Amino acid sequence: MNPESPARATAFTPLQVRGRSTSLKRPVIHSLFQEDPEEVPSVPPPAKRSLLRVEDPPTQGKRLRAEGIFLAEQGRFWQAIHLWNQALDILPQDVRLLEMKAQALIQVHEWEPAIEIGRKVTQIDPLWWEGYQTWGRALVGGGRVPEARWAFSKAAFLNPSDRELRIEDLLWSQELYRHWKAEQEARRPVTEI
Repeated sequence: MNPESPARATAFTPLQVRGRSTSLKRPVIHSLFQEDPEEVPSVPPPAKRSLLRVEDPPTQGKRLRAEGIFLAEQGRFWQAIHLWNQALDILPQDVRLLEMKAQALIQVHEWEPAIEIGRKVTQIDPLWWEGYQTWGRALVGGGRVPEARWAFSKAAFLNPSDRELRIEDLLWSQELYRHWKAEQEARRPVTEI
């Protein structure tokens, strides 16, 4: 650059560190159109660039699933559902992710969405007993006792060794079904012959 160039001139000023002058110098750019070069502010240091975090979609989906699990364990179900929705945009056929979302919806008493997701899980993987168990629990919450009884029966058929499933879910749903059936018969109008 020609020192006689009318566009800009560069001067070096001492770097100020806590009120003391140091021997390091930084450039100060002055415009020739300004009258007093001492009033020109120094060039600010470049801003720190935020690093762009690049993940491939499966890795991002797994990360979102793990973060959702952490939130659900803390009882923050709506936040977990939000993260799992983002993960499901990436991994729409992940049955474990769908099943966890259904469980979280059950915890917040959103029965219809939980039922729909439970049904979807059983359609994607019809041999996964945990999907039927979660679907059955959503059906019980939604008041669909006969369907819940069938879902728990299917889960017990697929995994007969699970004691919790047989006692806490299947027997419980059968008892609920007996009460539901008795209630339905009590509501039926009596006709005289």
